[in-house]
Amino acid sequence: MYDLPRLSNDLCAVLVRSRHGNAKLIEQAKRMSVGSEFVVVLEPIKGIENRLLPAYLGAAIRQSEGVMHSSSLSMEIILFAAGTMNIGKALETAVARGDEFVLFASRTRYLNYLESRFNLVVVKKYDLCISEVSGQVAITAIRDDK
Repeated sequence: MYDLPRLSNDLCAVLVRSRHGNAKLIEQAKRMSVGSEFVVVLEPIKGIENRLLPAYLGAAIRQSEGVMHSSSLSMEIILFAAGTMNIGKALETAVARGDEFVLFASRTRYLNYLESRFNLVVVKKYDLCISEVSGQVAITAIRDDK
C-alpha cells in the first residue's frame, strides 16, 4: 500500500464515437490537463477499461514521489495504460486514432463539456470507484454501466 496525495473522487470514463475525428479534441484535452487534473483520449484497445484505475493510481504515485517519466499526469496515465515507459511507444499504442475512443478524466464536468462541445455520442459509460482508508488505497473497482 502507498500513501497517496488526495485522489480524485470524481473519476469518469466513457467510450464515445465522433463524426469529426479526434485531433481538435486531443488538443483541448491537453489544455484541460494541468497539475492533478487530467483528460486523456485513449484507443479502445481490448481491456482498456481494466487499465484505467491502475494507470491513474500508478501515475498518481509517481507524481507524488516526483519520479514521473513525463512532465504531466495525463502523459503518465497514457504510459501506464499502454504498459510501457517509452513515450513514443505509448503514444503509438494508447492514444486514440479513430472515430471511437475512450475519454478518461479526473472530473465528470470535463467529459460533459467535451461531449457537448464536440458532439460526441456515448457508446458506453464506465463507473470507476476508488475507496480510501486513512489516505491509503484499500479497494478499487470497475463496473461496466452500459
